Amino acid sequence: MRALPLVLALSLAAAAAAAQPADLVLVNGRVYTLDASRPWAEGLAITGDRIAAVGTTAEMRKRTGPRTRTIDLAGASSRPASTTPTCTWTRRAHSSPA
Repeated sequence: MRALPLVLALSLAAAAAAAQPADLVLVNGRVYTLDASRPWAEGLAITGDRIAAVGTTAEMRKRTGPRTRTIDLAGASSRPASTTPTCTWTRRAHSSPA
C-alpha cells in the first residue's frame, strides 16, 4: 500500500515530462541510436541538454510545440558525438602534422 503513492507520483511525473514540447527535433533522417535492440531511428527529440525521445518522424513531430526548432535531415545520417576536452584533444592529436 505504501508503494501506491510513489508509483502514482512517478507516473504523473513521466506523463508531464512526455507532454513537454522538445526544444529541438530532428526528423526524416537515419539516426544511429547505440541501442542494440533498435540501432536506427528516423528522428530524435531534445529537451534541454538531454535526448528526450528517439523514434519515427511521426512520433517526433508529436513532440513539437510553438518554440520547437525542427530540422529536416532529408535522409542524412545523424550519430552521437562527444565534445569532451579529451575527444577534442584526441582529434587534434590525430589531425596535427608530425
